[in-house]
Amino acid sequence: MISGEVAEAFEKIVANAKKVDALVAEIANGSNEQGHGIGQLNSAVAAMDKVTQDNAATAEESAKSARDLESHAKTLRGAVIELHALFNVPPETTAAPSDSAVPRNSRTPGPRRAAASPNAPGRPRVLTSR
Repeated sequence: MISGEVAEAFEKIVANAKKVDALVAEIANGSNEQGHGIGQLNSAVAAMDKVTQDNAATAEESAKSARDLESHAKTLRGAVIELHALFNVPPETTAAPSDSAVPRNSRTPGPRRAAASPNAPGRPRVLTSR
């Protein structure tokens, strides 16, 4: 009978529609999760961008501080030269800029000549007991 076949066809259509509905729901759920993941990724990228900008600003500040320090060192060096001139201190008595951090009495002396070895050529061989 035709009505039985039609009813059976409608049941198949309804079953397939339910399958499609379930698949669409899964796709929607996956899209929501993907959207949430993209939001988290955007937040992480924004945080990295802020850190990068902060680091760049810190590097600029450090470079400016280094330039200021160099300028102050040159000014101080000039003042020391003026003081030496004022008190007639010869320039060779002052420490070189690279030596300025080391007090004069703590510097190591220059190279010394090594003492002749007791077993050097031309000397009698010295035997030691062990």
